[in-house]
Amino acid sequence: MKYWFILLLLITTCARADLQTAIAVYQQGDSQKAEKMFLALQTEPDARIYLARIWQNQDLDKAEDWIEQALEQAPENPLAHFVKGSIMASQASNSSIFSAYGYAKDSLRGFKKAVELAPDNVQFRQGLLLFYLQAPGIAGGDEEAALAQVEAIEKENTLAGIKARLIYFKETGHKQKYEELMFRARQHYRNKSDFHYLEAINLQEKKQFLEAQKLFEKASVLPDADEQSNTISFSALYQIGRTAVLAQSFIGKGIQALQHYIQKAPDSRQLPEKYWARFRLANLLELKGEKQQAMEIYQSLLTVEDNQLLERVKKQLQRS
Repeated sequence: MKYWFILLLLITTCARADLQTAIAVYQQGDSQKAEKMFLALQTEPDARIYLARIWQNQDLDKAEDWIEQALEQAPENPLAHFVKGSIMASQASNSSIFSAYGYAKDSLRGFKKAVELAPDNVQFRQGLLLFYLQAPGIAGGDEEAALAQVEAIEKENTLAGIKARLIYFKETGHKQKYEELMFRARQHYRNKSDFHYLEAINLQEKKQFLEAQKLFEKASVLPDADEQSNTISFSALYQIGRTAVLAQSFIGKGIQALQHYIQKAPDSRQLPEKYWARFRLANLLELKGEKQQAMEIYQSLLTVEDNQLLERVKKQLQRS
């Protein structure tokens, strides 16, 4: 009996180690390799959760099937409920008005259950916050409920709380309150990249490209205090290139930033895909008049498995 217990313990330990390796591969952005690894471990509920996350970007019905399997096996797993909330939100966005209502209700139940099971998890509360702010009232949208999530996040994490309140002000149209809070946050955290980056994104959306570019540059060179800062720093480099494309200006700086991003940015699901950086680089080379080099990059991107990118690449090739 003791021998079988030890053997079972060893098998379980090995499975957990393999699962952590697969999750690391997933976080690095290699979905194909990660999928194969998770399929080999699909008796583990966490493997099914990650298979659902992988399929969410490819086939929502398959993603839904995987997450239902995970929940059947582990009904009290908060991550499974959070992922279901995310998948159902995507289903609602891609469905007819008649189906969207039901999907939205399922999404809300998923996010609420995740928060109920793990109330100190900021990411789960952020998902619920965004649902309340972005869903129509008939499907569960609720500004008061959103504000309650902001206040709960503030109690868990000061920095995340400020970001949550900024989202709340922006989504609810409180422009002056948003600008006042953003100003205070940038003053208080002047040596952190977080709020310089967020304000740059806000300016980029308003087509204030010169001001946005300056803040992206600032965010890209602030010292890396932690992994989050490092992620923002590289994201800012990518956005310098993207802003140059949108503005059709600062082309030299944009090219330099994208080249550095492609060469130095780590493989991470938290960062823009490097093939998008290559696409933006080709855009800038085309604007600079280096058409042949741009065409070579576009041609090399035709093998990438990203339908949105392929559509954009084909349009660029047809134009040229």
